[in-house]
Amino acid sequence: MSAVMIICHELLPASYLLALAPAAATNEAELAAHLAHACRSGKPAV
Repeated sequence: MSAVMIICHELLPASYLLALAPAAATNEAELAAHLAHACRSGKPAV
């Protein structure tokens, strides 16, 4: 996995927006936590 940085996360009416951008170093635990939160949001699209 290439390094990413979380730019924005937003709960929208029909989806969950998770905006990512390239970063110098990766924090896989932070990305995994945001993805898990998105999955638990109950929205059909991430």
